[in-house]
Amino acid sequence: MRDMAAFFDRNRLAYKKRLWRLFHNYSPNATTIYILGAQRSGTTLLLDCLERSMDFEVFGETSQAMLNYRIRSDDFIRQTVRDSHHKFVVFKPLTDSHRAGDFLNLLPRSFGIWAFRRVEDRVNSAVAKFGDHNLQVLTQLARGEGIEKWQAQGLTESDFQFIRGFDYSTMSPHGAAALFWYLRNSLFFNCGLQAVENVLPIAYEDLVASPMTMLQNICQFVGAEYRSDMVSRVHAQSVGRAKSNLPSEIVDICQPLYDRLHRIQMERLSRLRSASS
Repeated sequence: MRDMAAFFDRNRLAYKKRLWRLFHNYSPNATTIYILGAQRSGTTLLLDCLERSMDFEVFGETSQAMLNYRIRSDDFIRQTVRDSHHKFVVFKPLTDSHRAGDFLNLLPRSFGIWAFRRVEDRVNSAVAKFGDHNLQVLTQLARGEGIEKWQAQGLTESDFQFIRGFDYSTMSPHGAAALFWYLRNSLFFNCGLQAVENVLPIAYEDLVASPMTMLQNICQFVGAEYRSDMVSRVHAQSVGRAKSNLPSEIVDICQPLYDRLHRIQMERLSRLRSASS
């Protein structure tokens, strides 16, 4: 029943947007937004929030902007943004997060939002969704195989040494999913995004705990108008919902990275609030 309600809700919203485009056209001046980070980190929720505003045209992982979950091309991005009737065009190329710097330089008025989530909750969600896929990928990479896959892109030699430092024959799918979380979120720093002011890290836990405040912050960050219906479907039920199956030594590896991302989020939001006061 819930899936059916969501289906009708999406179709109703799509119809409203088609109708809206008949009477509005901001092309070729749209602002581009990229949702980046690791899968199962609240990116779908964030996309849903933005899509509820008529100002945003949204392209998710299964949209025409993607081919096998990879962004089609830089030219496709440029043309799509220039042709859009909306003020903002949002892409979610999670598998191409290592190209964050390239994306931000494609067009003027470009922003990135790096979604991240508590490793324990991301791991539970990823294993429920993907099973032991992260374990299979890391096992391959540790053997020097699969280097051409998207999961290996953007990794440094230090990252590959890190991968080779574990015994995957005895590791659980949960442990591997946590290491994958670590590697994907390390891309934020591999790409030098800590020095790029038009990228905002957003913690899933903060978004669902204070949706109005966080969406207001995000809208201010990209220059959009906040609308209350953007957060009408946000809830915090999945935070800490299931027990963690991670060994403490892996949590100890991941937690400092979460804390580092969260500090950058808080610093950038603080500067944003100061600029508006």
